[in-house]
Amino acid sequence: VDVKTHWMHRTGRPDCLVFVAGWGMDPTPFEFLGSRAWDVLLLYDHRELAAPPEVEAALAAHDRVVLLAWSMGVWVAARVFGGCRDAFAAAIALCGTLTPIDARRGTPPEACDSLAADLTPSALHRFHAGMFSDAGEATRFLRHAPRRALPGLLEELLALRSAYARLGEARDIYSRRLIASRDVVVPARNQMRAWNKGPHTLLRAPHFPFYRWTTWDDLLREALAALPGSTKAFHGTS
Repeated sequence: VDVKTHWMHRTGRPDCLVFVAGWGMDPTPFEFLGSRAWDVLLLYDHRELAAPPEVEAALAAHDRVVLLAWSMGVWVAARVFGGCRDAFAAAIALCGTLTPIDARRGTPPEACDSLAADLTPSALHRFHAGMFSDAGEATRFLRHAPRRALPGLLEELLALRSAYARLGEARDIYSRRLIASRDVVVPARNQMRAWNKGPHTLLRAPHFPFYRWTTWDDLLREALAALPGSTKAFHGTS
């Protein structure tokens, strides 16, 4: 099964965001995010660890490409793009670590095992609701939850768990690391422990932090703000 891709925004802008989503996602939860200055390519369904050809095409067609990885996507992106990190103008880790299934530096293994052992509609509902600290935000997400079938979700979860068991910790390719202080999926304290050797920024947000922004531009403005010279280096972020 190939990694799935979807252009959230594509109008030939000079700058492009490659967004590597976490487990179980598709475009639906992110459709509310607009874009004034960025083409946005989404990567999801990581049953195979591979770089889809759309990424190479995006790198060739745009002046600058930024990599944003969220949740399990942080490990996936580090594994997939570790050999071509210099092709990206910046790489941002959001609510994830290089050790995604780990009692002290990721999601506790028992939580992953429990979900894999009994992935029912109600269990998935609980997982999605658990990405939020605010009931209103959880309800909003559940109205726009991914439209994927359970068998494919289970396949992806088992594939990611197996790949991590086989390959282990990924190398750090990230120039920016954002931790959500209210994250309980990848507990904030575990993220802080995982990134203790590198600078990071704490967001007052849950595991799914995207409702704090209305556009990808806003997200990137905040994510890139602490990179030296970056605020004015990208179209639409100044």
